[in-house]
Amino acid sequence: MEMRNQPRPLRTRMRNTRQRAVVEKVLQDCRRPLTAQEVLSVARQQLASLGIATVYRTLATLEAEGAVAQVQLPNDPPRFEPHMTREHHYFRCQHCRRAFWVFGSTPEIDRMKPAHCIVDAHSIFLYGCCVDCRPLAHHGALE
Repeated sequence: MEMRNQPRPLRTRMRNTRQRAVVEKVLQDCRRPLTAQEVLSVARQQLASLGIATVYRTLATLEAEGAVAQVQLPNDPPRFEPHMTREHHYFRCQHCRRAFWVFGSTPEIDRMKPAHCIVDAHSIFLYGCCVDCRPLAHHGALE
């Protein structure tokens, strides 16, 4: 199986409405997992009349069809991302609370596990300061 950096194109059986097309485009273009509110904020730049209920319905339908995956970072609202085949993890900025993808395999997992145990799956969540917030944090503006 080929591993890719790019998320799969969103292909669904939903009725093709402008609202749904905008939500799909936001998920494809943002290149990071988004909360429903983040999807709405970006999508309203293209379609000002879009409502949060439509965003939630569209995300639920896309998830049911396997085009979108829901991601639950600890102590955060659910986030959504295009279904991806490449192994990835997450980084969340402690200041702006945005989440980002972190790509790479983790062969150390087998060395970290307790003896005689088998790892079926793992999730890695990194926390820190993103590149946009770093200058603010450095100057004390985020404290």
